[in-house]
Amino acid sequence: MQAKRARNFNDRVRRYESFMGAVIRLLLLRPNWLRYQITRSAQTYLPVFSRHRSRKSFSTIVVDLFWLTLHWGCLPFHYFRYGLYDENTTRAQMFNYLPETIFYFRLLPRLNIHAFLLDDKCVFAAAVASLGVSIPRTVIVFRRGTIMDACGSVLTESAQIDALLGAMKGDIVLKPATGSGGKEIYVFRRSQSGRYQCGDNSLDHQFLSRLDGCDWLVQEYVEQCEELSLLHSNSLNTLRVVTIFNPGVGARVLYCMLKVGANHAITDNAHTGGVYVRVQMDDGRLDDVAYDEELRSHHQHPTTGVSFSGIRIRQIHEVLRVACLCANAFPALGIVGWDIACTPSGPIVIEGNSSPGLTIIQRTYVGMVDTFMPSVEKLLRRNTEGIDLP
Repeated sequence: MQAKRARNFNDRVRRYESFMGAVIRLLLLRPNWLRYQITRSAQTYLPVFSRHRSRKSFSTIVVDLFWLTLHWGCLPFHYFRYGLYDENTTRAQMFNYLPETIFYFRLLPRLNIHAFLLDDKCVFAAAVASLGVSIPRTVIVFRRGTIMDACGSVLTESAQIDALLGAMKGDIVLKPATGSGGKEIYVFRRSQSGRYQCGDNSLDHQFLSRLDGCDWLVQEYVEQCEELSLLHSNSLNTLRVVTIFNPGVGARVLYCMLKVGANHAITDNAHTGGVYVRVQMDDGRLDDVAYDEELRSHHQHPTTGVSFSGIRIRQIHEVLRVACLCANAFPALGIVGWDIACTPSGPIVIEGNSSPGLTIIQRTYVGMVDTFMPSVEKLLRRNTEGIDLP
């Protein structure tokens, strides 16, 4: 009886926290969200709109915006984000694009109630490793001002860190243990002196002790397979595999895209100049066209000139299997975007994203309402059944 009371109490606490999170999103985040949408549109999407030569007529654009606002109940910034003003875009295609406001404020909080499970990369790595899935090897962890090895032993002396790094053979990546978007990721390479260098910084006890602002991971650099290195060798190019988990059924894959870095950047994120292209899930072939953040399409990689047509991800079936295996380990998360690298020895799971990236899906799949909403309706109903706020 006491255990049942404890469960009821914990459940009510969880529901209360979910409710308060919704209130915070409404009161604090939405004003910033509106400001972000206006700024992003003014800086990026409206200039593209003004240069576009095959626009619909002004009256048609006004009617489109009216019907989108009426249909979704929010301002249709996505009309300009996805170039729906193009004269070849039909009314049916226009309504197949999901607004960011609907996805991030109405659907995602109900689908991913426990999004924090993926926020901490240290906890995430431990959970995924228990499945027998390959992940990047962690060498050093910096948490709450404490330097530790992968097993949790505290490292207080320079000699201990030098010994760990001295046993490494390839490059090393330093990245935040929380966060996303490829920000603040550094690659350290072994110099002629035998020390790991990134610019003027040496990876040693003194450098690690100066880290602040968040927790950090030092991991072994992942070597990708030949076909992905051919597109852009400077960055680790990963597949973004989006899964949905339905109770009683388990996980299945909804979408699969390849993210490729550009301009010799070390990350593959679109925000750092990268491009993304749809991957055919039956045989791993890439679509002919990739896209970037500036609404531009590319038949060849913008930096290397390699054509996307003809590239095939040979490990695609194993990648999809690994994504479903990981998703089944996090049943409280309805939809997850898994970043998976293909190496010569097989897929390696880099991270899971509780916000799987709306733009990358909709540009490569020409919208997502027709494929996404039928898949999540049952899950949405289940996640809101019996919720009584305290």
